[in-house]
Amino acid sequence: MLQCDSSVFYDKVASIDSNFPKMARAAPCYSLWFQPLSDDAELGSFKAIELTEMLSLVEPVKSSSADDPTAPEILERGMSVIALLLCDLLNSSLETVRFPRRWKHAMVMTLLKKPGLDTSKRENFRPLSPLPFISRVAEKWVNQQLAGFIETKDLLLKTQCDPPPP
Repeated sequence: MLQCDSSVFYDKVASIDSNFPKMARAAPCYSLWFQPLSDDAELGSFKAIELTEMLSLVEPVKSSSADDPTAPEILERGMSVIALLLCDLLNSSLETVRFPRRWKHAMVMTLLKKPGLDTSKRENFRPLSPLPFISRVAEKWVNQQLAGFIETKDLLLKTQCDPPPP
C-alpha cells in the first residue's frame, strides 16, 4: 500500500485556491443558472420525511466506506425497526436547522485514478471523502426538495446549456 502524505492534495487545492481572487471579480456563477427570485419564490422550510419516503431513499444508497457505522447492509436487515427512528433523526435535524457533527465526518482515503497506473506515484491517486450513510440520505432528501422547488418556481434559465448544480 502506498504511504501517502497530503502534500499532493494540498498542492492541488492551493493551486485551485490561487485562482479564486481572479474569479471573484467575475459575475457570480449562480447568476448564469438562476433567474432573480420573485416575492413568492421562498423556501421557508423543508417538508418532514415520512416512512415511505425514507424507505425509498434508503433503498438505492450504497455504502461508501467500511468505516461507516451505519452501513447499508445493517440498515437493510433492520430497516423495519429503525426506519421511524431515521425519520425522527432527519426531521429533527431539519426542524432545528442542526446537522450533527458526526454526519459531517469523513475519512479521507486515496483511490487510484485509473487501473494499471503506477501505485508508487502519489499523483496517480485522487482523494475520496465518503460521508456517513445517514448523511447521504439527508442530502438526497434535501436535494429532492430543492430541485422540486427550483423547478416549480421556474427559477432555472431557459437558455441554460450546462447541467444545473447538484
